[in-house]
Amino acid sequence: MNRIQTLLSLAKEELSAAEILLENTLYLALFR
Repeated sequence: MNRIQTLLSLAKEELSAAEILLENTLYLALFR
């Protein structure tokens, strides 16, 4: 169970990082 929680938290961090990257990319594309 502990291992699953660790994997989940890692996945959440990756997801939020990807989300930030996507938002930055969209921002640059829209306001170039």
